[in-house]
Amino acid sequence: MNNDETTHQEAPGKPAQVQQLEQHEVPEVLDFLKENAIAIVVGVLIAVVGFVGFTVWKNTRAAKIDTAASLLANSQTAPQFQEIINNYPDTPAAALAYLSLAGAYFDQGQFDLARQTFEQFKEKHPRHTMIAVAELGIAQSLESIGNLTEALSAYDRYLAQHANHFMAPSATFGKARVLEAMSRFDDAKAVYETFIAENPESRWTIRAETGLEFVRKQERAAQTAP
Repeated sequence: MNNDETTHQEAPGKPAQVQQLEQHEVPEVLDFLKENAIAIVVGVLIAVVGFVGFTVWKNTRAAKIDTAASLLANSQTAPQFQEIINNYPDTPAAALAYLSLAGAYFDQGQFDLARQTFEQFKEKHPRHTMIAVAELGIAQSLESIGNLTEALSAYDRYLAQHANHFMAPSATFGKARVLEAMSRFDDAKAVYETFIAENPESRWTIRAETGLEFVRKQERAAQTAP
């Protein structure tokens, strides 16, 4: 999609959310998400839902696929996403409904259900272009549950497989948070310091510096604790 200033005319039957995303462009949404490391999975899923809803609407006239895409673009709750999975399992929208359902669970604090749903997405759609979203979601869910050892392994796998993905910094900071929670302060500091050194011009650098300072405070507190 281009990012020009042209005004889009409304098309009959096009969902309102799809029209809005077409006007403002998904890349602008992603630019915002790139600046936010906390709970980024949920935000990315919102962008993904709108983007896929638009592209599927634009590129197909099959009634079932179009209906599923329209439902996805206008769904917000876990039951709505589950309905798409149940009733339109063979449509492109169903795959994104899994991610959206997992995101809804994550947003509600149901982290184990979120992890399971991300895993289901991976099992059913192992070659999907959004597989990196699911893998980051799994790592964040494990971290939120408190399963630090598995979360650390998940973040390491993500960074090994998706080093150039735009969400890789979020995984990097997740790894640092887990190391900090494990009281591995030197390792956590090294993660932040390496990121800062390798990405001096990145918009994420300020967040890395903030994270580094917080780890240092935690380390000092641990050293002075009775």
